[in-house]
Amino acid sequence: MFLNAEEIIRLTGRKRPTAQCRFLSREGYRFRVNAFGEPIVLEAEVRRRFGIEEAPASRAKASKEADLDWRAMVKRGMVRRRGPDQNA
Repeated sequence: MFLNAEEIIRLTGRKRPTAQCRFLSREGYRFRVNAFGEPIVLEAEVRRRFGIEEAPASRAKASKEADLDWRAMVKRGMVRRRGPDQNA
């Protein structure tokens, strides 16, 4: 569902969370920042960015996962809004 720490390092080429967030923002990835200041990226976001299509049967499930509602977590201070949709 989410990229793990090693996958985020591989994607961004950066080890520090602040540098990872800068890269993700600059490249237009949608992500959130957790309470540790680390970026949280959905696997579906990476698949979308690389144009990888899934089988039609799993597309509905992936769509639901990609449309997670972060508002409750943001409201409780569990994550901060970051990325290109931060003003949405």
